[in-house]
Amino acid sequence: MRLINEIIIHCAAANIRDNDLFEIVNQWHLDRGWSGGCGYHFLIRKDGGLVLGRAINKIGAHAKGHNRNSIGIMLNGDKKFTEHQFKALAKLCYNMLGTFGLSKDSIIGHYVLANKTCPNFDVDAWKQRYMVI
Repeated sequence: MRLINEIIIHCAAANIRDNDLFEIVNQWHLDRGWSGGCGYHFLIRKDGGLVLGRAINKIGAHAKGHNRNSIGIMLNGDKKFTEHQFKALAKLCYNMLGTFGLSKDSIIGHYVLANKTCPNFDVDAWKQRYMVI
C-alpha cells in the first residue's frame, strides 16, 4: 500500500449529470493524455453518492507534485454543492483518516497547492462544521 499523508479536495468545475460522472471525468483525463484515465480516487455525486475512481493503491493524477502520497476526492459541481455532498465528503474523510492514521489537518483544498480556487469552497470552514473530532 502507498504511504498517504494528504487528502486533497477538488471540484469538477462543471455540473455533470450524476449518472455520467465517472465516464465524463474519465474521458476528460484520457483526453489530457493520462493513460490511467480518471485521476481522482473518489467522486461525490450531487445526491451524496460515492463513485469510485482510480484504485487507492494507485498513484492519482489530480495535484501536480502531490499525487504519490495523496488521495484525490472530487465533488460534482462548480460553485454550489449540496448538503448531501458535504456530509458524504465528511464520512469518506473520516474513513480515510482512520485508514491512514491521519489528522484532519491532512485534508486540504486543491487551492493550497496550486494557483486555483478549486474546490470553490473554504475547506477549513467545511472541516470546522463537518469534521468535528
